Amino acid sequence: MLSLTLVILAAGTGSRFGGPKQWAAVGPEGESLLEYTIADAMAAGFERVLFVIRREDKPTFRERVLKRLLHHVPIDYTFQEGPDLAERTDETDQAFMPGGSAAALLCVRPLLEQQAFGVVRADTWYGRASLERLAEYLKRVHVYWPPHFSLLSFPVEAASGARPLAPSVRCELDDEGDLKRLDVEEDTEGPVQLSAHAYGFSPAIFDFLEEQLRELTEAQEEGQVRDEFTLASALSKMILRRQARIELLSVSQPALSIIRPEDVEPMQAHLQACLARGEYGAPLWPARDPAAITALAARRASAGS
Repeated sequence: MLSLTLVILAAGTGSRFGGPKQWAAVGPEGESLLEYTIADAMAAGFERVLFVIRREDKPTFRERVLKRLLHHVPIDYTFQEGPDLAERTDETDQAFMPGGSAAALLCVRPLLEQQAFGVVRADTWYGRASLERLAEYLKRVHVYWPPHFSLLSFPVEAASGARPLAPSVRCELDDEGDLKRLDVEEDTEGPVQLSAHAYGFSPAIFDFLEEQLRELTEAQEEGQVRDEFTLASALSKMILRRQARIELLSVSQPALSIIRPEDVEPMQAHLQACLARGEYGAPLWPARDPAAITALAARRASAGS
């Protein structure tokens, strides 16, 4: 049976927020935004959650996530640190570690060699429909080869007062609905402008990211490297090289994010409206009986195998 994992990238520093925004309390019981993503993911069919965090955030992560969700969700985590590439031998190569979502994703490779998985951000509310769309894709296309990946796109305007994800890429589609152009530069013109911060992958993605990281390492030696190694830029390069099919999965509901402190109150209001509509329980993680905890342990062992 196919087991789906959701990777949550939670290694940001939150410079505009004034600290790591992924741990900010936005729910009525002190829930962080990522807890709502996890609740939606589990309802959508994901069975395991894998975090990428900073090593210095481990105490906060244990307190804000592991202790709260221990008896509800199978959770693993790893640190965003430089992956070991066999070709790196000198001190310059060993020290080079770009930031960005692609660099973060490479850190989970040892834990995801045989599983299809989705990738989302910790500072964003996606909604259950988005994660259901992602889970449906992963169940449909989960083979290692030929490589076929997906990119979720969201409307760039929100009806509520919460902040929608800003447009991040411009793209062009072919006749089959796959991306034939993906531009990540802000001043680039293109037919479609969209917000894209969620992805669906098979393990084949890691070989392509390793290849591009080696290229970045070589460019770094010549002083030409960019500060960020992002998934959007990596996919753009794969499209240009015709290395993989990238399917665009459109979602009708905006994804909402927390960027600055003033975004917290509108997000709280949005979640209160979701609660009023019955989209989430209150509390989000009710106490569980011993039988349910035993069943979760079995699921955790199965998902990690």
